[in-house]
Amino acid sequence: MKKLFLFLLFSAFLAAQTNPDYNLFVSQPEVIFENRDSEAFYTSGEAENEFIMTNNAQANILANPDYKWLHPSPIGTSMGNIKVWDANTVYAFGSGGTFVKTTDGGQTFSLNPFAGVPLGSPINTTYDIYGSYFFDMNTFYLCGALGVTKTTDGGQTFNAVGTGSITSGTARRIHFLNPNVGYIVGTSTIRLMKTTDAGDSWTMNTNLPSTTYFGLQVFDENKIIVGGSTSSSANIRTTTDGGATWNAIAAGNGTIYSFAFMDSLLGFAGSSSGRGYRTTDGGFTWNQVLTAPTTSTFYEVFIKGTDVYFAEDDSLLFITPDSGATFTTQRYLPLGKPNQIMRSAGFSGTNLFVVGDNGYFIKSTDNGSNWNTQSTVLVSGFVQGIWGDQTGKVIAVGTNGPNQVVVSNDYGATFTSVALSVSNADLRAIYMHDATSGYAVGSGGRIWKTTDGGNNWELYDAATIQAFSSVDFIDNLNGIVSGNGGQIWKTNDGGANWLSISNTGFTIGFNACALIDTNTALVTGSNLVFKTTNGGTTWSQITPGVPIGPTSRIRMINDTTGYLIGGAGNSQQGYIFRTMDAGDTWTNTNFPYTGSMIYDIAFRSDSDYVVVGIGGNVFHTKNGGSSWEQYNLGLLNVFQSQVIGLTFVHQDTIIVGGAGASLVKVAVEAIIPVELVSFTASITNNSIRLFWTTATELNNRGFQIERKLSNSDEWNILGFIPGAGTSTESRTYVYDDFNINTGSYNYRIRQFDFDGTASVYNLTETVEFGAPVNFELSQNYPNPFNP
Repeated sequence: MKKLFLFLLFSAFLAAQTNPDYNLFVSQPEVIFENRDSEAFYTSGEAENEFIMTNNAQANILANPDYKWLHPSPIGTSMGNIKVWDANTVYAFGSGGTFVKTTDGGQTFSLNPFAGVPLGSPINTTYDIYGSYFFDMNTFYLCGALGVTKTTDGGQTFNAVGTGSITSGTARRIHFLNPNVGYIVGTSTIRLMKTTDAGDSWTMNTNLPSTTYFGLQVFDENKIIVGGSTSSSANIRTTTDGGATWNAIAAGNGTIYSFAFMDSLLGFAGSSSGRGYRTTDGGFTWNQVLTAPTTSTFYEVFIKGTDVYFAEDDSLLFITPDSGATFTTQRYLPLGKPNQIMRSAGFSGTNLFVVGDNGYFIKSTDNGSNWNTQSTVLVSGFVQGIWGDQTGKVIAVGTNGPNQVVVSNDYGATFTSVALSVSNADLRAIYMHDATSGYAVGSGGRIWKTTDGGNNWELYDAATIQAFSSVDFIDNLNGIVSGNGGQIWKTNDGGANWLSISNTGFTIGFNACALIDTNTALVTGSNLVFKTTNGGTTWSQITPGVPIGPTSRIRMINDTTGYLIGGAGNSQQGYIFRTMDAGDTWTNTNFPYTGSMIYDIAFRSDSDYVVVGIGGNVFHTKNGGSSWEQYNLGLLNVFQSQVIGLTFVHQDTIIVGGAGASLVKVAVEAIIPVELVSFTASITNNSIRLFWTTATELNNRGFQIERKLSNSDEWNILGFIPGAGTSTESRTYVYDDFNINTGSYNYRIRQFDFDGTASVYNLTETVEFGAPVNFELSQNYPNPFNP
């Protein structure tokens, strides 16, 4: 225990102030990012509260960490599908397999990131969700990447159904005719699939041409309409014989995303390129009735009474009261809010809701006359570096969006955005001396310095166009940066001047650097480490034994101990290597997770650290990697998104960030101190007996008992009693000191953690041996005793 328990009490208080209840009900949220051209969700996440805890062979999977979205806020989960029950209760679904729920009209949200089809152990996340079908508020189906899930308890738990039938592809829409018969459409390996056993098995209609289908309208088991990408000059197909034959129909030449029918004949279709279509004969012919800007896409069409709403993905609702003869528009995006891709809309009474990427949740309570949102997106792109401390300062840097920096002075409760003087620059790493002064590096060989806590940045342009990826300092004067093309630069005057020491003989990208002292430094790239002991005049090449693939970071804890992290191969096998000799040799800690390339690491102690990487997971070990806890934040989709940076802002609280400029505050498992609640001594005829009791213990190797004469400064070791390791139960220990000469004695116990950390507890009273007196140190304030 490196800190006094009194400090831990203060820290717990601080944590309570900075990690309030977040009103999240099952697990966590996420964020979705989509490329307009690819029409594919890419993700990230957040949430809280009781859900489940399961185990696999490698780690505890914690499904219910306390966490809160900081940016985008109040949630960053991208939503592609919505169900409105009433003015207050809304369900939404989207990236990272996250189910989003509000029961107060969008004031607070609860999230469950286990709603999609599981990716499988050990990556404890689920795939994106695109469609839903409801029997009622408790029983409903969701569809998305790799299949279908079902809940019967209102979204508390989800089970994958039909997993043996859907082995690839993404389902975009789902519809059931009755509890047994249902349909999904999706990518070419799904096309149209039908179930007759409530989703346990699905059969693909192979008569339907192979393309991607987004729209689905089912009238009965015989008549079905599907719409999607143009194939053989058709983007809509109808069947009246249950899919045995299909009629090919062209409604323009764009992609059809959505259908809405008033009856069996009159229906509407939303398309790309700003086009809306109408049929009056049940889908056999279609005419264009709506022309919007060609950049618009209508992912959602819905009917409210006699009005038909075409929800544009940008900012407008196109509304027709007369089946497409005339249209009016309503702007749902509040002024001053940046555009996001909006994907789904719904209503209840006069309440309208529109949802989309980066947590955008926009609401009208007066039938569309006025709109409001709590959603805030200050920056976009990627967070590539984070720094924070216990003063409340948080600085995150990343790609241009157009602002490259966000700064908080209240642990991320609020942020301000900062734009660099070079508009197209990005930032890839940050180092701060303190809450005021520090550096950031990035594209174009640029080094940026702040002296006012990140609000302003002064540029130093190195004589290279290669991007810098890492920065490290040992004091206010001496620092090092490294990056692409084998570039390594150093400063010894606080960044006023920089000198190239790029003479390793290699032009690989040096993703990470670490400065140990003014002469000793490490850089890493590919699967190699380079070390200098003469200030960069020469470099020695070290082969640490990592798999082939990029190393991401070197983090030194002290002059000799540090960690090398990264990932390799098509499986992105993450790895963590440790050095105890300043980088000369490295030992594999055997990080167990495939599919989890690691990008960053942060420490509470040598053996207690957190790593983040690809796949949206956060991994925590308290024993140097012997065992792990895995936090599923529902952050990211495994294909395109990463968690790139993290920082401790409190000993039990981290902030992680990455794709979509996501920033999420997470409460990791708290440090349980060795809480000593009593330490007493009693005298027998021939011994002094010591008693001590602990309330809790963390990584406690044991207690060394020490004694000295009261008039001496020399402590003698008497013995050692093993501790309980980690325990939340009260434990009592006894030690008898025999054959003692008459005199005055002082006692103390020295408690050791498994990592060698020691804390000392003194018996404050002097024991007079030879007199029939019982000494006891009773509970006092503060309690427990300070070492």
